[in-house]
Amino acid sequence: MAEQIFAVQAGFFDSVNGDRLYSADQMNRPYRRLVSNGVFASPEGEASDDLQVLSSGGLGIVVKAGEGIFGNKWFENPSDLAITIPANTDTVPRRDSVIAQVDTLSSGRVGNIVYRTGTPSSNPSAPDINQTTGVYEYRLANILIPAGGNSITQANITDMRGSADCPWITSLVNQVDTSTLFTQWETAYSNYFTEATAEWRQFLDNLTSELEVTTNVILLSSMYQVTSQVSSVPINIASFSKDTDVLMVFINGLRAVENTHYTLASSGTSINLTTPLAAGNVVSFVVFHSVIAADIQTTLTAIAQLDAKIANVQGIPAAPTSDGTYVLRCVVDSGNVTYTWTQV
Repeated sequence: MAEQIFAVQAGFFDSVNGDRLYSADQMNRPYRRLVSNGVFASPEGEASDDLQVLSSGGLGIVVKAGEGIFGNKWFENPSDLAITIPANTDTVPRRDSVIAQVDTLSSGRVGNIVYRTGTPSSNPSAPDINQTTGVYEYRLANILIPAGGNSITQANITDMRGSADCPWITSLVNQVDTSTLFTQWETAYSNYFTEATAEWRQFLDNLTSELEVTTNVILLSSMYQVTSQVSSVPINIASFSKDTDVLMVFINGLRAVENTHYTLASSGTSINLTTPLAAGNVVSFVVFHSVIAADIQTTLTAIAQLDAKIANVQGIPAAPTSDGTYVLRCVVDSGNVTYTWTQV
């Protein structure tokens, strides 16, 4: 079998006699497609103190231990770092910054925490941070030092983690871009809905021809946009009855399977998900709501007629009409089968 081979970049491989050597940029390359640059946050519901700047009294501050990804390089402050702020002897306040810096230039090749002093002013601004190629800086905090001040409190420190100057790290693959799949989902949903509707209509045609009643089916639907992680989703169809109606559930246009992807709550007003859904997902509900266009007596009469038809086909005599409790008995004799109704 003929084939063509075209070389691309891949790694990492064992080196044999020095034939596979890798640069720092190549070693860090996987980060670029996995996580964004910034400070590592704590799990949901927990406050993060990674690289947080805290007042330690007087003109002292502490940069907490923590980790981040800056300039696509891993960055770690292994222990709390104490810094003494330069006093402000001016007659106007000053705004300084604490900065995480990664210097990738050949003269640097190092990670730093930098304390950068601002310019005193009646309305002071924080000093600029560098984002030019080779040196990448992220502002961890701004600190306001009052005029002539010889101490600060936590109120003087503005935490910049989570801002545009120093974002939290997020996964770059936490959600599939559904826009590229929407057409496929829409087509699949449309095809399935058409087929399911045809099968349901055929079933109703067969049912109503036997019962000799008219059955109307109303299609009801609702949609739920997930805005935060959920394990339970409301159906939001007031007339839905879990005992008489047919419910179909679609997650992002794909049909979910009951007892595999979800279970119907005992109240019949919501579903419980096997796996919680994150924000951005869409859950759709379609209900086949049946309305019988005849009174109950007409329906019971039709069922009795259907029973009689089945009995005639199978050689079973019609059930007695007199009062009492009867049991249908089957007798097999020399290959012959007979049915009789016996009062008990």
